[in-house]
Amino acid sequence: MTVIFEFLGRRRCLGETLAKTYIFMYIAKLIQYFEIQIPHKVKLPDKPQDGVDDSQSPLSALFIPRRCLSQLNKI
Repeated sequence: MTVIFEFLGRRRCLGETLAKTYIFMYIAKLIQYFEIQIPHKVKLPDKPQDGVDDSQSPLSALFIPRRCLSQLNKI
């Protein structure tokens, strides 16, 4: 007796594509509406940090609204 399974491939979360799209749109909107800068006299980490971990070092950033978009909203 031969059994053929329909789903032999990698198992995936049903909402994975939606989550990836949502994260992409969120980051795209941040970049669209804000200029992201590192504050003066703040040093970036020297050593690489592999993976996602709770022990990541903190990083300061300035989110400055872009002028061109704020001018368009006034029109």
